Amino acid sequence: MHFLKHILAFVGIKHQSDKYLEAVHNKFSEHVSKYGLSFGTTEEYEFRLAQFIKYDDDINKINANGDNTFVAGHNQFSSWTETEFKSMLGRKKNTSKRVEDETDIDVSTLPKSVDWRTKGAVNPVQDQARCGSCWAFASTAAIEGAHAILTGKLPKLAEQQLVDCDTRSSGCQGGLEVFAYKYAEKHAMDSEADYPYTGKDGSCLSKKKTGTVKVTTYMQPKSGSVASLKASIAKGPTTVAVDAAARPW
Repeated sequence: MHFLKHILAFVGIKHQSDKYLEAVHNKFSEHVSKYGLSFGTTEEYEFRLAQFIKYDDDINKINANGDNTFVAGHNQFSSWTETEFKSMLGRKKNTSKRVEDETDIDVSTLPKSVDWRTKGAVNPVQDQARCGSCWAFASTAAIEGAHAILTGKLPKLAEQQLVDCDTRSSGCQGGLEVFAYKYAEKHAMDSEADYPYTGKDGSCLSKKKTGTVKVTTYMQPKSGSVASLKASIAKGPTTVAVDAAARPW
């Protein structure tokens, strides 16, 4: 347990019991096994364990808050540094400016609640892997939802098509949902089955595929307006951007 106590001191966590040290070490072993991780040196192992312990401490503090409506847990990023995690985020500074006029959405009659998952307009959660393509996943999900609301059929469209073919965005280096919608106005979106996701930049193959869904119109809610955002969500699944590098995200 001595080296674990050394790691606790290194990451700035106050002394914990031997029982906690054993439990968190076992958690890390399970994490390594689950995600197929390997480390070339003892130093690398201990460094990754230190990152894991930092996140475990954060998770415990978050879950100790009885007012939360969620439960935090470990995932594949639990042994990464914040710098490593930020390197895969898809909302870059050069694409963060608002490029469209805001839409004056009617907010006079808003439903008390809406859950598009229960209405068949949202596909299961996906993993973007080590590619800053969140903008493509968000855009595709909104297009899929709008199509489902209009036709009653929920397609699974190709995020990789946007990564490869939306030239106004930068693929795995980041992009903007509005650019994706503009692309989909001119180019029909392929299904994911026809254009599978690879999680890396590639050459555009859309001309070789048969697209099935296009965008006809889209809107941008008023900045800072909760009512406008609610009105947009009432119409269908809506893309939002959050700072996912900040804790507790």
